[in-house]
Amino acid sequence: MNKVDTHLKIANLLMGTISETMGKWSSNKNDIWPYYGMPPEHSKESVIRRCIQVRQELLQVIKELR
Repeated sequence: MNKVDTHLKIANLLMGTISETMGKWSSNKNDIWPYYGMPPEHSKESVIRRCIQVRQELLQVIKELR
């Protein structure tokens, strides 16, 4: 597997975890869970960190393609 494939695979996995978190947020609309007592892996800061990592992985793909 080359570097581009690896970076794309990591970005895709991270996007999947972000989608999972967003699904949990929307399924708990009427619950206080998204705002209080949220597991750390589903916090807003965690989502932000994963988004930044996805961006970094995609930047590596661009770098490899150039």
